[in-house]
Amino acid sequence: MQAGRIHSNSASDRVLVGVCYAVAILFSLIVLLPFWTILMDSFSGAAVKLGSRMWVEDFSLQAYHDVLTQESLFQNYGNTIFSTVVGTLFCVTTTFMAAYPLSKPNMPFNRAITYLMLFTMYFSGGLIPQYLLYKNLGLHDSRWVLVLPAMFSAYYILVMRNFIADIPAELEESAKLDGANDMVIAFRIYLPLAKPILATIALWAAVAQWNSWFTPMIYIITPSKQVLQVMLRRMLMDSQIAAMFDDGVTEITVAEDAVKAVTIIVTILPILCVYPFAQKYFISGLTSGAVKG
Repeated sequence: MQAGRIHSNSASDRVLVGVCYAVAILFSLIVLLPFWTILMDSFSGAAVKLGSRMWVEDFSLQAYHDVLTQESLFQNYGNTIFSTVVGTLFCVTTTFMAAYPLSKPNMPFNRAITYLMLFTMYFSGGLIPQYLLYKNLGLHDSRWVLVLPAMFSAYYILVMRNFIADIPAELEESAKLDGANDMVIAFRIYLPLAKPILATIALWAAVAQWNSWFTPMIYIITPSKQVLQVMLRRMLMDSQIAAMFDDGVTEITVAEDAVKAVTIIVTILPILCVYPFAQKYFISGLTSGAVKG
């Protein structure tokens, strides 16, 4: 009787696992389908609506040649890489330096500062005051407008604060008995232990910087200072294929949709290469310090 029950449970478990695998495979195919159609469009020379191909039609690499030989593309790419690398480095540094003291219960005005930071997550001054502030600070039409405003994030600081607060206080007490000061404790004890959350924040910040288009669209005027995402938006939303070229009149020798597809591939390729190796940090970051307030 018991053996039959065990066999029945095992069969039901196998059915459940099979259903889970089927749903996961179906979901994966749904997610991959847009990427596949864009990839097929990028290798196709025939004119057809963007994202409508399942297979290559009239195979051609001319679209890649037309896109990758444009100087403006690499200028925009360089600006995007600059904002991503420098912005992420600044963001991670300032986040740790702000989160570490806030994680100490004996810090003066700890709770008040935390509430003020939390307030900024729900309310902001608005776009017009922000525009006037950036302009008065000399950030208008400057590459630094892509970096400096992204240095501080209340959400990142609170997540890292909660993670650091979960580290046993006995480590700090032992270090103080050995004569270590606050700087040594912060950067030689807590910083190495905070590597998982540092990697999570770095990944979040890098993805946010790489995908950012609204800020450069508003504050950057000079085409040579613009980022790749704004160029891609103009191509897709405004159908301004010539916007990616310096002279604006360069002849396109293949279908415009193929040029759009190649630009999309070039734009998302770095994130697609990095994400599989950093996916575990996304998962850990969703739960790091999420319970403790």
